[in-house]
Amino acid sequence: MAHGPADTGHGAPQGGPTAHDAPAGHGGPDFFGDAHPTTLRDIERNEIIAALRRNGWVQHRAAAALGITPRQMGYRIRKMGLSGLVAGERARRGD
Repeated sequence: MAHGPADTGHGAPQGGPTAHDAPAGHGGPDFFGDAHPTTLRDIERNEIIAALRRNGWVQHRAAAALGITPRQMGYRIRKMGLSGLVAGERARRGD
């Protein structure tokens, strides 16, 4: 099979964006140019906060929604420095 100038034989046209062109680093645009968190840690942190919000800042409910144990949720909250945020939100809600 002959390959033309635009066909590298690897499934992607030559000159187009590839997964290797995705920016590395923190907080920059993602592969498609959208401003999204770019690290796994940023994505995980945002998902934990979103699950906590959806579940009234109740850790065991948020953990169940994410498919992790309450112990794992507590560890992640501490590891990511979210203890103050969680305590403040629970106090604000009157819990």
